[in-house]
Amino acid sequence: MRRWEMHYPKFVVLVAFLCCVLNDAIIYALMNNIDKIINATITLSSIFLGFVGVMYGVVLGLKDSKIINVLQFFKRMQDLNYFIQEARRANWIGLVLSLLLMLFIDRLEQFHIRIVTIVVVVVLLYMIVTSYRIIHILSVIMDNVYSENTKRLNKKMHTPSFLNENSVIKKEK
Repeated sequence: MRRWEMHYPKFVVLVAFLCCVLNDAIIYALMNNIDKIINATITLSSIFLGFVGVMYGVVLGLKDSKIINVLQFFKRMQDLNYFIQEARRANWIGLVLSLLLMLFIDRLEQFHIRIVTIVVVVVLLYMIVTSYRIIHILSVIMDNVYSENTKRLNKKMHTPSFLNENSVIKKEK
């Protein structure tokens, strides 16, 4: 399972790459919208970079939670850091590639646009898959911490005496 978690974004991108190379209809449709794809890549990568940066800071602040201790005990914090760094790298690559393409797209010939389209689609899918993976993992961690804190707060919460079963108000009813 651990190997699948590590490598499934690459597998998804490989399948998408083969679909793009083998199917001219997909490439033709994408080539006509390359400007929109580049703009979307810039927007998505910026949003994902901001989100992953903030969530990484939040996870670092959760050092004392049970789930972080479990991850450290089973030596899975290295995997979590790898997933975060992979998502950040993919988003930075997508951002820089899109910015460069935005500058030089007018100077490319038809054959080069086909290659560039395939590269942009592969990078965009890699960004999306790696970002989805880390967002899913971080949301599971945050949900676990929220549940842990809710249980802890419910135990410490003081119940007023008029809500207890033995209170005078309930006996009169």
